[in-house]
Amino acid sequence: MSFLNPLMLIGISAISIPIIIHLLNRRKFQRVIWAAMRFLKTSVQQNQRRIHLEDILLLIMRCLLIAIIVLTLARPAIKSSATGILGAKTTSIIILDNSYSMSASDGTSDWFTRGQNVAYEIISNMQPGSSSALFLASDIVRPVIPEPTYDVNLLRKAIKEARVCGRTSDLLPLIKQAVEMLKVRPAIRREIYTITDGQSLAWKNMKEIQNLFAEAKKENIQVSIILVGEPQERNLGINRFSVASGLCPVNQPIRFEVQVNNYGEVEEKDIKVNLSVDDNPPCDEVVIDNIPSGTSKTVSLFAKFYKDGFHSLNSKITGDRLPADDTLSLAIKTVKEVRILLVDGNPGAEAREGQAFFLKNAIQPVPPAEAPQYFLKPTVVYVKDLTNIKFDDFDVVFLLEVSELSDQTINALDYFVNRGGGLVIFPGPLTASRYYNNVLFDKFSLLPAKLGNIKGDYNNRELFFSFQSKDYNHPIVEIWNDPSSGTLSSAKFYAAYDLLVPQNNSNSVANTRIILNYNDGKPAIVEKAKGFGRVVLFSSTANTFWNDLPVRPAFVPLIHRLIGSITTRQFENLTLRVGDTFIYRVDKESLGKDVVIIPPGISTNSPRGLRRVELLNDLPAIQYDETDFSGVYEVLMEGNVHKVIKFAVQFNPIESNLNFLSKPQLDLISQYTYLLHWRQGVSIRDEIQKNRFGIELGMPFALMALLIAITESALAQYFSKTK
Repeated sequence: MSFLNPLMLIGISAISIPIIIHLLNRRKFQRVIWAAMRFLKTSVQQNQRRIHLEDILLLIMRCLLIAIIVLTLARPAIKSSATGILGAKTTSIIILDNSYSMSASDGTSDWFTRGQNVAYEIISNMQPGSSSALFLASDIVRPVIPEPTYDVNLLRKAIKEARVCGRTSDLLPLIKQAVEMLKVRPAIRREIYTITDGQSLAWKNMKEIQNLFAEAKKENIQVSIILVGEPQERNLGINRFSVASGLCPVNQPIRFEVQVNNYGEVEEKDIKVNLSVDDNPPCDEVVIDNIPSGTSKTVSLFAKFYKDGFHSLNSKITGDRLPADDTLSLAIKTVKEVRILLVDGNPGAEAREGQAFFLKNAIQPVPPAEAPQYFLKPTVVYVKDLTNIKFDDFDVVFLLEVSELSDQTINALDYFVNRGGGLVIFPGPLTASRYYNNVLFDKFSLLPAKLGNIKGDYNNRELFFSFQSKDYNHPIVEIWNDPSSGTLSSAKFYAAYDLLVPQNNSNSVANTRIILNYNDGKPAIVEKAKGFGRVVLFSSTANTFWNDLPVRPAFVPLIHRLIGSITTRQFENLTLRVGDTFIYRVDKESLGKDVVIIPPGISTNSPRGLRRVELLNDLPAIQYDETDFSGVYEVLMEGNVHKVIKFAVQFNPIESNLNFLSKPQLDLISQYTYLLHWRQGVSIRDEIQKNRFGIELGMPFALMALLIAITESALAQYFSKTK
């Protein structure tokens, strides 16, 4: 047996009070001889023994009553483990789940607030001299107080300041580290408290966690699991929010796509989806009629921007019990114009035979009178003019059947791509494939693939091959998965290079991706990210010499989406997943300057991220990796407070699935741990004490004291009567 309030045992000394009173009140007789004494002597002798026994019995009951009252106040309990009669100091680790599913609510309070209150009760219940560490649990180990501390106020402050992040949940790394930490601690009592919502995703590594629980039990480490969540039948979440138009010019309507997923068990109807720009009221809204359980639907929303620069966007759906996935953010940079350089390596005898003719008209598909106002600005030059061209004056460079380039041009082009420029290559009959492979691919790692043999016969128009007709996976061509967008497979190809994409993991192909295949499965268009830029390699010509793609309706949207994808390469990192590193290239004049990053949802006085512009791959860039929270971040550059760079961090939608632990899983967990479900009106503190010390005997002792008091009073009344 142990006592939850052992200091009250000092009161056991009060037993001496009735004994002292008894001794002080003993009657002292003075012997007086008188005649009638002889008649009383016989009676006194007969009752003396009985009276003495009655007094002793009452004294014992009064002492026992005091002892029982003292023991009741000391809160006796049947101990579950031997820790000494006066309790034991505890070394504990508190793991508080702060993945975004913990923001779910029952309409009164959210689960994370419940978890914080449970953590408060745990540290309030510790024996004097105990220490605790605090970890926040998501898919990474985030130690808030990495080493057990005796400072209760510090623990309370850390718990109060904790926030729900945008990460998913995985308890394995946290539990593993906690067990390893406590195994080497010399404390008599070691405890792990894991406070989570009961989402099954956090327990995806159940077998490994089970082994850790078994190891902890062998090491006499008490593990308690407190589930503060409840099963949820309904939840809608935004699964994806992205730019669908590719390019983001000012004064042009830009299309955005929002995918809404029904993670619940029932069909949802009349779901409102809206779009807002820069914290302004919604500029567009649609209503989804219904989304069956376990399915998703995608809608298009439009916005127009009247100022170039950085903008933040938010898409929001009808709110539910998990607000964290009801809003998703996006960041873009709008531009006034995109400057494009077309290097024609084979002008031809007339304009239509040139490689740049169809491309120039596809880039500017407007009447000549409107061309000066159009946001795409193509410039056509020949190879001999490249010595006078500064690539930094352009956003995208097209090499159209260019045979070879000078060393100076190649070096300038390589720097242009690394700093964020786009390069598109259309080969042709004049292309020196050996030079491209040896120099552009092997030496400079510019090409995403080597040029192989030419397949097909451009002189025989009866034999042709075409693009794949379905299963478009790359963002540039994925719109053709919708038949209403037209088709790519109608274009006929009479000749093309075999693109030899290496299959190993060498540095030269680390960021290579196939955009489009031919119907025989061979690559037709391949891209590669290099530095902050991107290179796209076609396998056929940009004119109608080897194919008829330039005269097909799909050519214009294909080129526009290609340019949009390339020009946004340096801005695509403006929207990233939680945990990803934000990298943004800046000009050379910003090197060494301080940068302040303001995370989403913080108060004015909250800490802000401070970084400095440093060289990354020989280019000045801002780098920031503390992206645990979803939402819009703002970047303020030293000396340029009026220019705010914005980037958005999106949560991982896998956390939106609120499937609860099944009964077999709960039974498995309870075999090795003390499993406790949060319930309204139940004291977590009492439940924890019950687990630590066993069943408390306060009530039985109180009833025993009451019974003794009643019995003593009855006996005293009875003994006082005249016999």
